[in-house]
Order: sequence, then structure tokens, then C-alpha cells
Amino acid sequence: MTQYDADRTASTTTDAADPLASRASDEHTVVRHEERLDVSTSRRASGKVRIGKKVVVETVQVPVQVRREVLVYEELPADETPAESAETSPAVGARPMGSRRERFGHADGDALPEGPTEVVLHEERPVVSLQTVQVERVRMVPSTKDAEHSVTEPVRREQVELVRAEPAAS
Repeated sequence: MTQYDADRTASTTTDAADPLASRASDEHTVVRHEERLDVSTSRRASGKVRIGKKVVVETVQVPVQVRREVLVYEELPADETPAESAETSPAVGARPMGSRRERFGHADGDALPEGPTEVVLHEERPVVSLQTVQVERVRMVPSTKDAEHSVTEPVRREQVELVRAEPAAS
């Protein structure tokens, strides 16, 4: 039962102890109404958030150890064999070069070789490759923040007034 129904039922019942109860046919009632403010909430979209990523370029410097061959010039006695020169040679990375014929292109007593002798030197160079790896996951979860708002709204209510009517002129 609403407040409206309770007010209406109370205003239409009569008390048996009331001396004027016998005059129920003469009784008139007026029901008074008023508005009550009922406030609730509703959910609606309040905005959009776009989540994006941007690429930031950063220069990274990484030290890399590289090696390169250098030519070491050594003069050795002609009677020394290549195995002996490799054992006594202080040169780093020096390799035996085979027999005299392989080294100089001639045997003892042949004619002297003409033209330059070429030696290929090698070096290491840094090789850079990029690899994309996952480093972090970012999770975004909307959270709720409570705030209190004051709602102001006009409400109407009825007031009962007694207005005396002037007797009708005869």
C-alpha cells in the first residue's frame, strides 16, 4: 500500500466515537496530494578512450669486440724450415706457409719470381640485426569512483483551504 492509498483510506473512515458520525451523508472529504522526489541513477556512456602506442626512437650503443688480421713482416734465415719458423715466430695468427716452392713459386736455383705476391687479410665487422621481443603487457581496467551529487528539483503539493462562499442572494 502506498502512502497515497493510506492517506485516502484514513480520510474516508469515520470513528464510531465521533458524535458527528451519524451525519455521514453530510460529510465531504478532500484528498490532498503532493509530489515526492524519487532519485535513482542510470548508466550511460560518458566518453571514449582511445588506447594507442607510439614508437620512440632511441640510439643504443653496444660495444663489440672485432678482430682483423694485420701483416707481420719478418725476415728469416733461408736455412730455417717453415715448421721451425712457426714455433719461434712471435707473430699472432702466423701460419706455416708450406714448402719454399709453395711460398716463393720456385725451387732453389730457379729464376727469381717476377711480380708481386698477394696476401689476403681478413677482418670482422659488426653485423646488426633487429629482433622484436615482448617486454611488457599493460592491462587497462576501468574503475569506479563514487561521488555525491546534490539534486535540486521543485516538487508540488496541495494545500487545503477553506473558502467561505457568500450566501446566495434571494
